[in-house]
Amino acid sequence: MKKIILLFLITTLYSNKSNAQEIKNELVSESQLKEVLETYTNSLIKKDSLAYFNLFNENPIPFVRIYNKNPQDGLIQKKNKIKADYYNEDYKKYFRAITKNGFTEKKTSTIIYKQDDYSATIDFDYSYWKEEKKINWGKETWGLIYKNRSWRITRVFYSMELEKDNPEPSMATKK
Repeated sequence: MKKIILLFLITTLYSNKSNAQEIKNELVSESQLKEVLETYTNSLIKKDSLAYFNLFNENPIPFVRIYNKNPQDGLIQKKNKIKADYYNEDYKKYFRAITKNGFTEKKTSTIIYKQDDYSATIDFDYSYWKEEKKINWGKETWGLIYKNRSWRITRVFYSMELEKDNPEPSMATKK
């Protein structure tokens, strides 16, 4: 009987240690993903191309902007360049465009992190601001891989709404 109780205690202790290790790994992973998002946002605002480019895996990276109807119609009328509901670009051109436009802040909210050992996604709402005025907003999702002891972005999809054409709904009406 003592052997059975001892075996039960050892199994329970090992199981609890294993669960604690899984929780610790999850927290470390999520904190690393939060750091990627923070570095991304800060590097755009600070115009730090080195920090920004180091977040990505090798080229090519799918970087796709999806337009909703209202902003797209306005852009087609103004620029006569966009003919589809989406636009492919690369992260280097995106960086140059954002830093050239003089955005002073990128806000993120409703952030969801999902990961396993070597892959992850980050989904969030975003908005770009210039001189305390919201310019555009939308939803963004990234795919990431864990490579060489760090997370690397492998794809970016985001929707874009122009605030002046389609104001962002308040948090209460977003649900």
